Amino acid sequence: MNFRGVVLLIVIGMVLGTLFLPSLAYVVDRRELVVVKKFGRVVAQHTEPGFNLKLPIIHEVVRLPRREQFWGGTQNEEIPNLPTSDAFKVEVIPWAIWKITDPKSFVSVLVDTDQAELRVKQIVRGAVRDTITQFSLADLVRSTSRELSFSFRAEATPLEGEMLVEKGSSDQGDPTLDAPTSVTLGRKGIIDQIRTKAIADLASETDESGGGRGIELVDVGIAKIDFVPTVREAAFNRLIALMNASASYHTNEGERLKQEIINRTSAEVQRIQGEGKQQNSQIKGGADADVIRMYAEAMEQVGEFYSFIRTLEAYKKSLTRNSRFILSTNNEFFRLLKSVEGESGP
Repeated sequence: MNFRGVVLLIVIGMVLGTLFLPSLAYVVDRRELVVVKKFGRVVAQHTEPGFNLKLPIIHEVVRLPRREQFWGGTQNEEIPNLPTSDAFKVEVIPWAIWKITDPKSFVSVLVDTDQAELRVKQIVRGAVRDTITQFSLADLVRSTSRELSFSFRAEATPLEGEMLVEKGSSDQGDPTLDAPTSVTLGRKGIIDQIRTKAIADLASETDESGGGRGIELVDVGIAKIDFVPTVREAAFNRLIALMNASASYHTNEGERLKQEIINRTSAEVQRIQGEGKQQNSQIKGGADADVIRMYAEAMEQVGEFYSFIRTLEAYKKSLTRNSRFILSTNNEFFRLLKSVEGESGP
């Protein structure tokens, strides 16, 4: 055989190998698990990466994910109208992480990942429902029993979702709403209990042959806890009413304090004005007394001269050019005029 014939045979072999190799062999990737079926019955599994042979048509290779799978955490997986032990209705969105541990059992019992997720969903939702209904709302949303600086208390008619808000008052009349602070286990403890129960429930399940389902739960949690819509709306309305009541209280308290300040200020102004008037009267009285005293002293010192000057002023005002008097010679005024005339000459 010449060189061209050898090359041709090699090319034909490569083409045939390319065409038929997938039906004769398969590769297990490090990111997957592989199960081999023979006429629908599992005959082998591969959990390590590598190259393996199979028989065309007879053997079927089923590839499964090795990595951990996530389920839940979305609104589609919400558990509605879930009652707590104190008759509140809540909505809970759970989540779970699971993985395949036994490919043979997995394919034999659950067949594919869709069926596995459905079973995980049933197990987790059942564990959430069975656990949450044993605890109160305070346990579900809180982790400790520490006293809250501000909170509100909501009470519902059992399983009807009717929210009632209970108003309290402090010593000063400030309206507040008190929340229950007694916590038995707390939210973290409840989630741990849900996780433990779900993992145990799934691990305890067996098929007809006594084998497991080939999967296990790695972790379970809660993505969201909330009131049902009717209770949530009522809670917001009650909280709005609370805030309005608190605002009214503080407004009224402010007005009361304002009036107290105004009254105290007015009383202080009146006191100061009264004291000022009293001091003014005292000063004015003292000044008048000083004037009278000084006037009396002056009168004592210049008494006769002062009388004389006052007499002259009176005469000056009473006498004019056309004045005519009939006076007696014994009259003081006549003698005064006579003396003035004598001093002034003929």
